[in-house]
Amino acid sequence: MSKDNPFTPNDYILSWQSKYDRQDYEGALADLNKAIELKSNSFDLYVNRGLLKENKLHDYYGALDDYNMATQIDPNAAVVYNNRALLKEKRLDDCSGALDDYSKAIQINPQTATAYKNRGALKENRLHDYHGALADYSKAIDLNPYSAAAYRDRGLLKYDKFQDWQGALADYDRAIEVDPVYADAHVLRATLKYDRLDEPASAISDLERAVILYKQQYNPEMYELTLALLKQWQNK
Repeated sequence: MSKDNPFTPNDYILSWQSKYDRQDYEGALADLNKAIELKSNSFDLYVNRGLLKENKLHDYYGALDDYNMATQIDPNAAVVYNNRALLKEKRLDDCSGALDDYSKAIQINPQTATAYKNRGALKENRLHDYHGALADYSKAIDLNPYSAAAYRDRGLLKYDKFQDWQGALADYDRAIEVDPVYADAHVLRATLKYDRLDEPASAISDLERAVILYKQQYNPEMYELTLALLKQWQNK
């Protein structure tokens, strides 16, 4: 607080959060800028401003600058390396930098299942290191055996790249066991049963369940696509 500015960093923090909730993202940015002027060593403020720039304002290089500053303030915060890795991978097409950041997050906190899962996805989808991806997905599952998404990702990798139908089935089964309303997992299991395991009746049952879930979850695009596929299978 100063004579020229009677507001404290906490005033601006409360204000930016309120503006963010009202979807006034430029106003939220202005408040974060003011808060950082008054509290320039705040790790949380830089991370929050980076997330705002990345996800709402699409200022990806501005977000990168803020994440970089956050790593300088706290070089042992695994979360910011994971955030920066996602930005580099998804927005800046810097796969090498993303791989380094995921690995740094894991080095700092070897118990971070999210970083293993994200690194696995990078290896699978961008680096085409399928064995490395499988190892990372498996480690993520070891650390968090209740991540339905990790089972889905590993199952899809086994299906697409290793032709391991039974391994994929086991992972889809587990994803659905963990999250019974996971519609995507029902679709993937149905496709596996129909195309590879010669179990059309069970596949149709899974797809019927997915149609119901997509409708309940207000996902009209996937509802229509899945319903069309279901009718196609039923009419064969």
